[in-house]
Amino acid sequence: MKLKFCTIINQFLSPFGLMVVNKQSGNLWDEGLIEHYQYQKSLLTDQPIEYKKREYPPKDFSPTMSEWEEVSSLLKDKMTICELGPGTGRFTDLYFHTCKKVYLVDVSEQICEKILKEKYNSHSHVQVLHTINCRMPVISDNSVDLFFGFGVFSHLNSEQFVGYLNEGMRILKPGGKVVIEYQSLSEEIGWKRFLSRIPEDFSDSIFRYHSVEALESIAARLGYHIHRSVIDKNGLNGSYLELEKPISKTEYQCILQSAAENLDSTDVQTLYSETGIATRK
Repeated sequence: MKLKFCTIINQFLSPFGLMVVNKQSGNLWDEGLIEHYQYQKSLLTDQPIEYKKREYPPKDFSPTMSEWEEVSSLLKDKMTICELGPGTGRFTDLYFHTCKKVYLVDVSEQICEKILKEKYNSHSHVQVLHTINCRMPVISDNSVDLFFGFGVFSHLNSEQFVGYLNEGMRILKPGGKVVIEYQSLSEEIGWKRFLSRIPEDFSDSIFRYHSVEALESIAARLGYHIHRSVIDKNGLNGSYLELEKPISKTEYQCILQSAAENLDSTDVQTLYSETGIATRK
């Protein structure tokens, strides 16, 4: 009942950039990330602090080459990017200076307040947002070029996949891209990794595994074009989906209207070849 009430109230508040918060428990790795961030900062001083690794440490604090390849190939100058679960900014640091606008979105209020806002406070084009229930009401419709999250979807269930991809469909510009990394059950390496992470009492693991068929079906049903799908890249248990928001006919109505008069124009031919939304009679 409380969740439903918050959802109804937020529909009225979202045009004003406001939101009623439904409090959630902190992320399992909040304290580890914050401690590591403080440790990194201390290395620049004369009094570095000791950093003790935890039993379940956060993912590598630097992007792997495999991960970075999935994002860097899509980057262009002056983009508007929404990054989900940026943590200490391991990806953000590699691209934010070339962007027009960057939204850093995290489910952890601690991470937002104690790391991200402090770290990017002097960069006016970077905005830190605390997401509740997969929603990002501050971000305008059709305003984002690229929405991505690594080390995030590996911990989400199917309902949360739907929530974030549905919100992605709202905030992305027509033709905008989504890139996500997840844990796959579709190949042998994923199955073995899944078995190795099942707790002895068969309670919930911190990781979630999905078949590529299920996730592609979810994405397609939400209206995305599946631009690229990679299972267990480089023989590792890191799978990626690159999705594209379809280009709306209304965005190109003027081009469609001119098609009857000039079917050989460059704009019309590009529309035919890249989107498939215009069809020769």
